[in-house]
Amino acid sequence: MKKILSIILTLSLFLSNVGLINGYENNETLHKIENNLHSLDEKSTEFSSNKKSINKSKDVVHVFDNLNDASKFLSSQMVKRESFIKIGINQEYYNGMYNDLFELVFSNNSGSSSEGDYLYWHLSSTSSKYFKKTNYVEFEISIKYLSTYKQELEVDKKVKSVLDKLNVYDASDYEKIKAVHDYIVQNIDYDKSLTRYTAYDAIIKENVVCQGFASLTYKMLKELGVDVRVISGYSKNQAHGWNIVKINNKWYNIDNTWDENLTTKNSISYKYFLKNSEEFDKDHKRDTKFTTPEFNNKYKIAKDSFDPENHPIQNNPSKPEISTPILGIVDISNHWAKEDLKLFLQKGYSDNTLRPNNTITKAEFIKIVNEVFNINSDTIKDNNQNENISFLDVPKNSWYYNDIMNAIKFGYIEGDGNFFNPEDDITREEVAKILTNINSNADTNLNKIFAYDDWHNISPDYRASVEGALKNNYIGGYSDNTLKPQRLVTRAEAIVMLNRIKNK
Repeated sequence: MKKILSIILTLSLFLSNVGLINGYENNETLHKIENNLHSLDEKSTEFSSNKKSINKSKDVVHVFDNLNDASKFLSSQMVKRESFIKIGINQEYYNGMYNDLFELVFSNNSGSSSEGDYLYWHLSSTSSKYFKKTNYVEFEISIKYLSTYKQELEVDKKVKSVLDKLNVYDASDYEKIKAVHDYIVQNIDYDKSLTRYTAYDAIIKENVVCQGFASLTYKMLKELGVDVRVISGYSKNQAHGWNIVKINNKWYNIDNTWDENLTTKNSISYKYFLKNSEEFDKDHKRDTKFTTPEFNNKYKIAKDSFDPENHPIQNNPSKPEISTPILGIVDISNHWAKEDLKLFLQKGYSDNTLRPNNTITKAEFIKIVNEVFNINSDTIKDNNQNENISFLDVPKNSWYYNDIMNAIKFGYIEGDGNFFNPEDDITREEVAKILTNINSNADTNLNKIFAYDDWHNISPDYRASVEGALKNNYIGGYSDNTLKPQRLVTRAEAIVMLNRIKNK
């Protein structure tokens, strides 16, 4: 055989039998080492009733109402490869809470191509402490990753370049999957040294173990709008990883590592391409978490392997674009912010929805802000100001490049060093800062915010902005006497805030 079988890090993700002993919550090792591979370990979670001073650069606690909201924020920080994250959750602590939080993070396979399974397989280790506060539980989480944020930006750039060349954005799911399969098996070699694991190793170094094959397959297909998962298990008694993909509401097995092993200069192998269980399971065995009735019911493998000769190929509509002018909106008729939303119909999607309850990214919010306040290259007084500004995550060919540059030149927002994080969902305190910067009405005479029980959750650099936003009625508090400054803003909430200012 040309190459040895792939070896993959096998993860036993979530724990049971967690006990509290002498003030420490002792967790078994979450992830075991298989065949001398990179291990993914979760250290013990330490309990403390009194918060100790932590010598960390980011000492802000982001407090959320529930685990689901907290998991979305945690995922966004992990995508940026943040190594230290503090999260508060407004509920009582229970054994297994930490594991439930991460389970929500890793089970989100409906998000971006950098989340869900992709994020899980790029994690090295986690450790945490938790503190019981008066109204919430605080977790201090330390994380190590297999890749850096800079590497991930390189991956995203290269993936886009490859997909643009493949030019299958409007093709059928079958054609998309085949194009990705063919590119990977022809361009990436298996790493016989067993030291390369990531999508970066795959698409940049072009040399990786099966973990990288499966991760890159996941990312590329997610970018094309194809439903895909990463599956771990064994093949001929060695740990291995592959994918399952969805075509016409049916799931199929695909193993690009094995097909790369059989591909030659003159012939591409499809032996492990879009197979049913009967054919595929002859030399593949899934880990137990992928064999449960619940999983098999949700991801039911097709009875027959896929044959394009016998399956009608259905072309997919193009991915909905932000800010596509449309004539009607179908999802706001009964919404609480209907009247405000009617004024912003052009900010919807090409499928005739406005999606008012979806969160809004920093880039999306800036685009709308610039339109509302007529901020563009023609209206900015000194258009040469900060002309040399650049960010590693804001490429010049991105749809939001001009809007972000205009926002910075106008002076209502700035980046974080070499990064701007344009695709992060925006928080209430970030919106407050943008709006008060535009109107020059941040207020250092802090008295409004102190009336709210969670004022201490406002980041220190944002407190004057939140104060000004409260005094000018840009934002308001909640019925439980909180501000929830770290809460992610929905599209509806953003539009209501902007409309309040527009009508002043």
